[in-house]
Amino acid sequence: MKSLFFTFFILIFLPELIAENSVSNNEKDIFKKAYSNIEKYRKDDFSVVLKGNLKNVEVEVQQTSHEFLFGCIIFDLVNHGSAPEDEELFKERFKQLFNFAVFPFYWAGFEPKEGETKEEIIKEVVAWCAENGITTKGHPLAWTHTAGTPSWLAEYSVEETKQLQLNRIEQIVSSFKNQIDIWDVLNEAIHTVNWDAAMKENNIDQDYRYIGQNFMSDKPGFIDSCFQWAYKANPNADFILNEFDIVYNENSRKRFYDLVEKLQELNTPVTGLGIQAHEPYKGRIYYSPQQIWETFETYSDFNLPLHITELIPVSNGDSIMGGYKTGTWTEKVQAEFAEMIFTLSFGYPAVQSVNWWGFSDRNIWQPKGGLVDENLNPKPVYETLDKLINKEWKTSITGLKPPRNGNLEFRGFKGNYQIRIKQNGKLVKTVDVDYMELIDAKKQVIIKL
Repeated sequence: MKSLFFTFFILIFLPELIAENSVSNNEKDIFKKAYSNIEKYRKDDFSVVLKGNLKNVEVEVQQTSHEFLFGCIIFDLVNHGSAPEDEELFKERFKQLFNFAVFPFYWAGFEPKEGETKEEIIKEVVAWCAENGITTKGHPLAWTHTAGTPSWLAEYSVEETKQLQLNRIEQIVSSFKNQIDIWDVLNEAIHTVNWDAAMKENNIDQDYRYIGQNFMSDKPGFIDSCFQWAYKANPNADFILNEFDIVYNENSRKRFYDLVEKLQELNTPVTGLGIQAHEPYKGRIYYSPQQIWETFETYSDFNLPLHITELIPVSNGDSIMGGYKTGTWTEKVQAEFAEMIFTLSFGYPAVQSVNWWGFSDRNIWQPKGGLVDENLNPKPVYETLDKLINKEWKTSITGLKPPRNGNLEFRGFKGNYQIRIKQNGKLVKTVDVDYMELIDAKKQVIIKL
């Protein structure tokens, strides 16, 4: 359902929204525009029509979920990184914040031995997400980093490995259809060597794959093939091209732009652009609001939804890099940075998701990059996001008294709702409202008492 909404959004609304979002390069103007956009584009007008006896009736409106995707990787549950005794606490902390979960499909880890995959383990966690209203995404289907090229590929020729890669994409997307319908199809194309080079140098270390001159983006035909095979397996899914070093590095930003332009000329079914919010310095750069907004505006040229895919500022005491701020990465600074980038992302209409790259400091790519500590205790950054996602950006209205005609109108954040009707102080009716169904019903809920 989310994927269908994204497609509808691309065709109808996105070009109009992009035209309105160019602002001056002044920090205050950027935030002013973001706050204005949140009110204008992240909310909707709703109508509740009550029919029946309205004497002494009061209405409560509680938003139960967001249409926007606030997410985090959920690798811990797939890899059993949490101890069994606190897995339930992990789940509680996770779903308190997030309606979006990203699953690991790195080929070397997903299929360490040919034919032996983690598909069933992943599907168990996917089922838990479905039970709890959490949208899922897979990451990544193709990557020429060593994590994306298992050692057993050395037994095959380059052309054979290429076909195995395409077969893998089709098989996984097909197998997870209607369970995972959002995919990072190809990862870091402008920074990694192309498939032929990776396979010819199968034993090279990962750093070499990043400094080679024959980048994957020089041969967009293989990138196109990866997306075409994914599309063939599930035409209704969303397929994202994911890249790093494009917020801080203007040269990388331009190269990624050029690649997307080439792929659009090929009619490659890319339905979204992934912006990794970490650079080669791995969570140490404190971006300026201007850098973030300029990145959004650059890629808005393509009329595609944008996604912050890998956000991981640290709190380990390392020096802040980038020039916008000085000092060290403390828990307080980590929380402040998160509030800035979440606000600007939520305040840019083309952005449809923000994803944190590691939930707990216990099991994390970058030290102290998590939202909770080693014992799953919330850090300041967790509390900051909880305040934004569950309080400031979630609608809660009580004490509404319907007029004589029974028509109540309110403006609230886009998402699912629960409507509670009280009469003479007692709860008499509860109605759960799905946002997608609301759109079909012209944002009107009719309730008979």
